[in-house]
Amino acid sequence: MKLNPILVVSHPRSGSHFLMTALRQNYPKIFSIQNPYFAIDNLLIPGDHSISKKFVDWYYDTKVNKKIPLIEIKCLHEDLHNFVELNKNLESVKIIKEILRDGIFLNILRDPRECLLSWYKLCKSGGAITFAGSKFRLSNMNYEEFINSTNMHKLPNRSLMEYDATTLDFCAYHHNSWKVFTEKKDDFVIYYDDLNKNYQNSLSSILRFIEKKLNFKLEENNLDLSRPPNAYSARYYRKIGKFIKKIDFILYSDFMIKSAKMINFNIDNLREKIISSFLASSLPIVDKEYKPNEELNKKILIKYNKVYEKYSGSVQTKFI
Repeated sequence: MKLNPILVVSHPRSGSHFLMTALRQNYPKIFSIQNPYFAIDNLLIPGDHSISKKFVDWYYDTKVNKKIPLIEIKCLHEDLHNFVELNKNLESVKIIKEILRDGIFLNILRDPRECLLSWYKLCKSGGAITFAGSKFRLSNMNYEEFINSTNMHKLPNRSLMEYDATTLDFCAYHHNSWKVFTEKKDDFVIYYDDLNKNYQNSLSSILRFIEKKLNFKLEENNLDLSRPPNAYSARYYRKIGKFIKKIDFILYSDFMIKSAKMINFNIDNLREKIISSFLASSLPIVDKEYKPNEELNKKILIKYNKVYEKYSGSVQTKFI
């Protein structure tokens, strides 16, 4: 089996954790995720070298254990190429070059009206990378001001570009840029809405694609693919995990696993859902009940399509 890394690329709040957790939860012996979740964007930010060391150690340990690394990317691929050119001797850069060369890219796209709203709530709650005094700016912003503000996710290794003019412009450019990159590599483009509403078939298609790309066959014991807990149900599974922690050596014993199967209960599935619950995305704590009105959502889609068409030459027809 080839151990090429799998890169799940997306605009922030587009379902990358959902997809990565689904792959790991159903095939924990095949796929590995750095815990806690680590977007490779963090390597591009000047700061604590221990962050880079942890990533490098995890990456090589995953290869030693003959698992496939699942890596999240939220920045632009141009950001990665620029960083490589400026920092050629870093060990983490050697890995970035390797994944850009050998990686399998899964590009997940989400309706801008949904991902931008979710991103706004996360940013307001302090759970997103922000720069240049943007935390102070965010504290006083409403949603419409947020989507029309200068892109706060711009990484420091590149100049301000035209598509950074607003958060909405950046979203449209990000969608087109990665979609073009992924399709040129003959890799896989997924729409969040399809994965969420047609989970079994969508995830099965992704798994078949991975099998073909990496030239191996997954075990056929997962015809019914289990769905990862969302941010709300994850709280329930975390409580279960904490409750059974002291007796998990009994619960997860061969005897208990075999006994549970006799009553059609899958203990392995429970264990993986508990692990996934500790990987689940955080819930926003600011403006969590806010919903934009229909008129604002219409404006968002019109402007998004205008910017998307500017960079792609066509309208994104999946979002209507």
